[in-house]
Amino acid sequence: MASTSPNPSMGRHRSRFVLVSISIALMIIASIAILTSLYIPPSTQKTQTPGGVGSGGLIGFSNLRSFSSYEEIWGLLSSLEEAYGYPYAADAIRAVITPTASQGGSPAPVPPASFSTTNVQVVGVDELDIVKTDGRLIVVASGGRAFIVDPQGLRILASISIDGYIHGVFLWGDRLAVIAREDRVAIEPLPIPRVSVIAPPIRMAGNTSIYIYDISTPSRPSEIARIVYTGYISGARMINGTVYLVISMPAIVNTTPSVNGVPIDPGLVFQVDPMPSSFVTIASIDLSRGGHREFSLLMSYSSWIYMSASRLYVVSINPAYYKAMARALEILAGYMPSNISSQVLELVGRGAYYKALGLVSKYLSTLDLSEAQAIVSNASQKLSTEVFRDTSRIHVIDVRDLETMYRGYIEVPGSILDQFSIEEYKEHLVVATTSRNISASIMASYARIETKSTAVNATVTIIECIAGSNRTTRTMVIPTTREMIRLPPSPIPFIYIGTNPQGESVNNVYIASLADRKIVGILEGLAEGERIYAARLVGDIFYLVTFRQIDPLYAIDISNPEKPEILGYIKIPGFSEYLHPLARETLLGIGIENNSLKISLFNTKDPRNIVETAVLKIENAWSQALGDHHAVTINLERGLLLIPITTRMISKDGILSGIAVISIENNKLELKAILSHEGASRSIYIGDTIYTISHESIKTYNIDTLQETGKIDLK
Repeated sequence: MASTSPNPSMGRHRSRFVLVSISIALMIIASIAILTSLYIPPSTQKTQTPGGVGSGGLIGFSNLRSFSSYEEIWGLLSSLEEAYGYPYAADAIRAVITPTASQGGSPAPVPPASFSTTNVQVVGVDELDIVKTDGRLIVVASGGRAFIVDPQGLRILASISIDGYIHGVFLWGDRLAVIAREDRVAIEPLPIPRVSVIAPPIRMAGNTSIYIYDISTPSRPSEIARIVYTGYISGARMINGTVYLVISMPAIVNTTPSVNGVPIDPGLVFQVDPMPSSFVTIASIDLSRGGHREFSLLMSYSSWIYMSASRLYVVSINPAYYKAMARALEILAGYMPSNISSQVLELVGRGAYYKALGLVSKYLSTLDLSEAQAIVSNASQKLSTEVFRDTSRIHVIDVRDLETMYRGYIEVPGSILDQFSIEEYKEHLVVATTSRNISASIMASYARIETKSTAVNATVTIIECIAGSNRTTRTMVIPTTREMIRLPPSPIPFIYIGTNPQGESVNNVYIASLADRKIVGILEGLAEGERIYAARLVGDIFYLVTFRQIDPLYAIDISNPEKPEILGYIKIPGFSEYLHPLARETLLGIGIENNSLKISLFNTKDPRNIVETAVLKIENAWSQALGDHHAVTINLERGLLLIPITTRMISKDGILSGIAVISIENNKLELKAILSHEGASRSIYIGDTIYTISHESIKTYNIDTLQETGKIDLK
């Protein structure tokens, strides 16, 4: 079984004012008391000592800047306004939700021996999905509801209603975790004690909440914990009943990441990037007892997460533009007097790029036009000889149950396609990226328009009328001034930096040692002019798909991490968006060729001579599996591949939507049937039954005859 991040447009968005109950008031009072006891006056930069008070078991943060107070954090964010060139808006986030559950029915029977699980990247590391089963129950998230279904009796045992949109669920024994996004209008900010700056009321805010239920009696789920985090989910994983959440929110002045309305201890906020744009909160939650721990990183926007059995990896993006801007200012500073140059370089050193540009513009405005233009032209020429690249940082976090430890980051050139472009291999990390050199230039626009005042006379017409008399009209001359346009002796330049792609894109593989996070193996310049579409590690071979006109599937030997080697590749029409190992010597590809959905089997017994052994194409078709591996279900015992499909039929029937059942036995591919089910996005199997699932219903089919045997509406 597999899952996809639900389409937000399919969710139910509700906003309402929150009534503050006595319990909430007590929570706020308790929060203030706790924070008051933890408050330390603002101080200069310091480091967190391993295992410090309130660290929740956090160690390994000694090289990061942490904070003594929220005022210190907000001071940092205020200084970044200069760097980004616009003011931050205050924000605050808080929510109260009350889930409900319908009752009825009885516990489901013992599960059969065979059932599908979520299609994941790493065995033993579960991923968030909208459908889960343990063979005994099926849980389906649909908009703001989670349905607990008896798969054998085909009946709804209970439904849980969330005032928000459910991203997905985790199922662990008798525990059900529901993770939801909630958009709210807040009533008031949560004040921070002893801090002079208080966050003003907010217009709209968002939270990510995790609800934990005891479902030992599935017809009567009982909420045992609810944890509310500020921000939106970037990713979630579960290992042995411990859920790991990555939550992002904008780094905005007067706001802080909080848990259940209580701001995280400032000593647990760490700065990892010099110009952070986000608070990224790492949370670990024990489903058995509801215990949780968290810390927050000030870093760039987080895109993907990847997780192995012992480490969590969070990817952030560092665009080339700011690197080009910093270098441009350094070059411009070389053409200025020492006092101006030192000020510009000091501003660049702390990331205040836009303020530095303003200082440069002010200085150039004191020069003759030709002299100012010469400086800009010469500096731009020097800058154009250099190249810049986007880079990605992979932040490494050790995990063990609730314990988490930030280790540092690995920085690589280029951008990362998805989680499969990151794989852990024998205490090394393998990363595939697509990169392109970027050139930059310095440009200036010159404003020559200025106004001056000049004396003029204005004539005003006045009409006067007294009751019982005739109306009289007269005029009055009033001395005034008029703003006149003139050209100043020296134009005012506005300096800005432009960037352009330089040359073709290339693809790269980097291998880093996890012991010191240093790159030890490099393979660059693959498939010039193309970009990565899919990646997968199988044993010692890292498979990589790139595409622009034809589809090279590369086999890269990483058995010696310091010397990755291309063993071979195959070029075929179309491209694969997803790769899945079926056996040691067989690789499944799901992709596109022209307007057809394409399924391929590759024999990889000899990686130097990869052979495409079978192809199945369905014309005018598309599958959710192309962008979401959770939509893929494979039954190796029966040799079946199940994926959702939407296809335009060459008949009066029009659009057909459902689940494609494809035989993958004996190195052959055969479309056995399309199980008609409008809107179906998931399929699972339990014993001899296939379940196709949409947001509105579940259908059942016999796995041998593929005949429909039942249906249940999710209402």
